[in-house]
Amino acid sequence: MEIQPLNQYKIKPLDSMKNKIIKYIRNVVLGTIIAGVVYTGFVARSDVYNKEKQGEFIKNKDEITQEYNISSFHIHTIYSDGILGVDDVVNRSFEEDYSIIAVSDHNNNNFFNILESCVNNESGFNFDLEKINDYTLKIIDSFDNDNDNKKDIVYLLKASEIMAKEGVEVLGIGYTNKPDSYQPLENIINELNEQDALIIAPHPAVLMVNGMGEENIKKYADILDGIEVNGSIPVPACYFYNKKAEKWSKKYNIPLFSNPDAHLIGIYFNTYANLISKEDFDENNLNDYIRKNTKEGKYMLIQFNPESLRLHPWVINIFLRKLSKIL
Repeated sequence: MEIQPLNQYKIKPLDSMKNKIIKYIRNVVLGTIIAGVVYTGFVARSDVYNKEKQGEFIKNKDEITQEYNISSFHIHTIYSDGILGVDDVVNRSFEEDYSIIAVSDHNNNNFFNILESCVNNESGFNFDLEKINDYTLKIIDSFDNDNDNKKDIVYLLKASEIMAKEGVEVLGIGYTNKPDSYQPLENIINELNEQDALIIAPHPAVLMVNGMGEENIKKYADILDGIEVNGSIPVPACYFYNKKAEKWSKKYNIPLFSNPDAHLIGIYFNTYANLISKEDFDENNLNDYIRKNTKEGKYMLIQFNPESLRLHPWVINIFLRKLSKIL
């Protein structure tokens, strides 16, 4: 009998196992997509999207902003994998009466750096800029771009969604120097903590998109400033994953933040946001202002789900990227 080389006996079982894993992941993702399409399209469309409640929120903004700052801390732009540029984000923030935003592109500060470089210079933008400190820019609608006869102000915090060596992400907000990406998570969190930055766990239960998971939430519970409920998780998966985030928030006594994780049109504004009490507002130290009010419960979460039919293609894209790494 002819003896086959040893490596021929190893290849087939490994290939078979890989194919099984890929098939399992594919079925799970496709099953979620199909369930989401069916659920949102035929079962509870109005309840899922909360269109009426969202309309009431938009209609009552003048009253809401008397007491609260509308704030959003997880936005992506063309400087990572988002779709909006500088003018779009800033002018929409004016139009929608947002007060505080953090543009948290993946592993870079480019959005903030561009605006910072324009302070005291001819920027070409149709708004004015003032540097408050190393992590805060004051953006002023001096030209009344939204035609509301008000001199609107939006505060921009330096931020980034930083990838750690372990393949998990952390939101760092209001730091002077961004920690290097792809180093151990512990190093990133310690560097942010030393700078008194806000540290938030984004989409913590969604391991497929680099969530921290409960083990890390528990480990860094005394340091984390927030756990995120995420506006870019498609229905019905968002109920499962965001409920987990809510559960961990209570279990480890960490404030819950509502963030859009905006990449696509229709998600950036008036979907997931935070209404933070104007009490103790201090433009010179927004980190402490946000930290104090969220820890004391002087804020509310806004959660209006974007149309999931728009989000599912994004999930497919994420799945394909993960799959390419396995292959």
